[in-house]
Amino acid sequence: MVWTILIAVVVYIIFKFVSDNNKQASIIAKQGGMRNKYRTLIDYLMSQRPDVKVIHEDSTSIIVGCASAGGSTKFIIAQTFGTVTVQWKSSDIITGNHELEWQFEEFMDQTKMSEKMENDIVVYSTNLLSKFK
Repeated sequence: MVWTILIAVVVYIIFKFVSDNNKQASIIAKQGGMRNKYRTLIDYLMSQRPDVKVIHEDSTSIIVGCASAGGSTKFIIAQTFGTVTVQWKSSDIITGNHELEWQFEEFMDQTKMSEKMENDIVVYSTNLLSKFK
């Protein structure tokens, strides 16, 4: 009896998660998809270097970045319920792997998101480079 209840609860939670996730994807699709919804943020990221491009896009996330022989940089923009999470992942043959993450309100001004991210990356990079002096 206890196992039946436990299994029913787990199945309900999984069903609810999948249902909510599908609703979220449908809402984003109605807003023109990730590329359209976060156009200002994506345009900012792509303007930083000429080789930055969209690497992957699905119904609730988009990855923008570039790679070279010396390393790679990518930004993962993921839409969740009322929140957009942006992860910066950088890999460099000299300094290693680095990562920062931000969470913003879904409809926050994307220019302000860009400014916050740029500032944090500059501070992070400055601190990192000071270790190599």
